[in-house]
Amino acid sequence: MSALTQDAGPDVHHLIRQLQAREAELALIHRIAGVGGVEVDLRDGFRNRRSPEYLMIHGLPPTAANETHEDWVARIHPEDRIRVEGQFLDSLAGTASDYSAEYRIIRPSDGRTRWVRVAAQIDRDTDGRPIRLIGAHFDVTDEKLAEQALRESEGRFRTIANSAPIPMWVTKLDGDRSFVNQAYTEF
Repeated sequence: MSALTQDAGPDVHHLIRQLQAREAELALIHRIAGVGGVEVDLRDGFRNRRSPEYLMIHGLPPTAANETHEDWVARIHPEDRIRVEGQFLDSLAGTASDYSAEYRIIRPSDGRTRWVRVAAQIDRDTDGRPIRLIGAHFDVTDEKLAEQALRESEGRFRTIANSAPIPMWVTKLDGDRSFVNQAYTEF
């Protein structure tokens, strides 16, 4: 405890305990929701701070809380790396305050590929230079796998429907047709 809090009255100690309890609750919510926090000080290069939840999502040890920009880039999936780093650097060079991205990473802890969605804010000085980025990383791997399974299922449906000798179609509730098979088109 600092000298300031040692001399403080019971009200200050109670407020400190409430703040600590709230921070612990917020950290639990982040773990449950799969949200990791990141802060990048941009005033002199890229000085990073990562939350424990961010480290879990990215498969990093607690010692990586202050990883380098290069460490982050190296973890991005090779097929996404150039696009993602370029998008990030372009956002910093621009004037917008919002930054978002979606990409794959390869976790060092287990070698698994995971999908990450980023939502962040870029704080700028009065001249428009970026000074800080603060944001959240979400593990959206399950969502991406479900989208892939749906695309594959739709592909199988189209293949089967198009090989059927009878006309088939799908009509939406508004009356528009969203699919017709080859036999329908030929009919």
